[in-house]
Amino acid sequence: NHTHNHWRIKNILPQTGLAMVFGESGCGKTFFVLDICFAVAGGNNWNGYKVREGRICYIAAEGVMGIKQRINAYEKSRSVALESLPFYFITASVNLHKDDDKPLIKAIQDN
Repeated sequence: NHTHNHWRIKNILPQTGLAMVFGESGCGKTFFVLDICFAVAGGNNWNGYKVREGRICYIAAEGVMGIKQRINAYEKSRSVALESLPFYFITASVNLHKDDDKPLIKAIQDN
């Protein structure tokens, strides 16, 4: 089907563009996003939806220590190893409100 080409996760996450997850503190946003990211990086269906495999670049805006603990917990709960997937972290401080995207591009290239 031609329309599947527009989706990274069919009918959930577009192939291009911007997606945002928001909610109260502690409601599970990070685990939700990690679940999606691991599915995309591994090319595995996500909750019954077809997934188009791709590389993930995760900007750890909540701090390196917080995300590392969450990833360790996720890996244990799903029996998956991050090193085996095309999943990269940006731990550098990146200001997305500026028009200058050079620091972000450099951070991605360094990973």
